[in-house]
Amino acid sequence: MCFYNQAMGQAEKSNHETGEESDPKTFGAYTTIEGQNVQKAIDIFSRPMVAALEALRRRQISGFMGSEEIIAFMLKFIKWFEIHDVSNLTQAILKSFPNKAFNSTFNERLQWLKGFLKWPKDRKNSVTGKDDFLTSETYEAITNTTKSTIAKIKFLLNEAGFQFVLTRKFNSDNLERKFSALRQANGRNYNNMDTKAAIYGIEKLLRTGITYSAVGCNVPISREKQQRGNKNYYV
Repeated sequence: MCFYNQAMGQAEKSNHETGEESDPKTFGAYTTIEGQNVQKAIDIFSRPMVAALEALRRRQISGFMGSEEIIAFMLKFIKWFEIHDVSNLTQAILKSFPNKAFNSTFNERLQWLKGFLKWPKDRKNSVTGKDDFLTSETYEAITNTTKSTIAKIKFLLNEAGFQFVLTRKFNSDNLERKFSALRQANGRNYNNMDTKAAIYGIEKLLRTGITYSAVGCNVPISREKQQRGNKNYYV
């Protein structure tokens, strides 16, 4: 996010110096949500990146000495990401991945997540400036995600009878794709989307099959009406 904000600042500065207004179709007009790229975060918070920083630090390269704290910070979040990215039962074997599927609530990673919750809280209370820590949205997202991950794993293993849990399934990709399609249906006019534009976008998504109303809602679609006549539909 720091790199993104810096890029946005440079773009705004350039427009100001040249006296040109931002074109709605250019990079400067996109919102923060639209401009974010998850791959950038993955590339930065990666073990190869940490290994490179550690090598430069040990060689006492100028600008990298005293980087122990940032390396520890990155390793902490890398482990957090890895715990939330367990995708299958063979991932740990084929990729020499340290995190296997959760099959017990006594797993040390759950204990690590509980301890992780204390770190952002203590860090937030220790900084003096607002810009010295995560944004409030990021802080709440990390805290709530960690708490919900712990609760869901315990529930699925202890009460729901699951034999194992894959944490990559705990994502909102489908919901995010829906909102992305909704923005595209309105010409990326995300900032000025009113009720009429939102309804038009949702109707367009329904017509294209990107999303559809569920049986349990109060606005069923025609194909579900037809399927309700099939006795095996509810089996």
